[in-house]
Amino acid sequence: MPNVENIKKWVDALESNQYEQGTGALKEGDKFCCLGVASDVYLKETQQEGWTQGITDKDVFSLDETQCDVDDLPLQVRGWLGLVESNPTLSIPSHLSISCGDLNCQCTKDNRYSAIYLNDGKGFRFNQIAECIRYTYLTEGDN
Repeated sequence: MPNVENIKKWVDALESNQYEQGTGALKEGDKFCCLGVASDVYLKETQQEGWTQGITDKDVFSLDETQCDVDDLPLQVRGWLGLVESNPTLSIPSHLSISCGDLNCQCTKDNRYSAIYLNDGKGFRFNQIAECIRYTYLTEGDN
């Protein structure tokens, strides 16, 4: 079950203008993807260090000598957010509608898109992704 309090912290961070948006990795230098912001908020909230330099320019999220893929939401962060998916599928509010004519479109039958696709493939800005997260986890059901 989604942890509403922690998801709100993620949304707030995405809307804070404190993170420079990047693509293709959780974190690369000073740039973050939307899932990298969630990972960074987790580290700050739990007062842990977790970013290490990978063999490429991409940073690796690493805790307790375990390494995570450089682009998926780490297991520890998923647990903190109360999410199951390593690449959460988000609903899109109607005012942010997406044309689904793209052959590489990764939407589901119910018009939901992966967070990575919105960040990297569709070029959604952090504030737009925050709206999708809010719409998916903070207004559709439990809240």
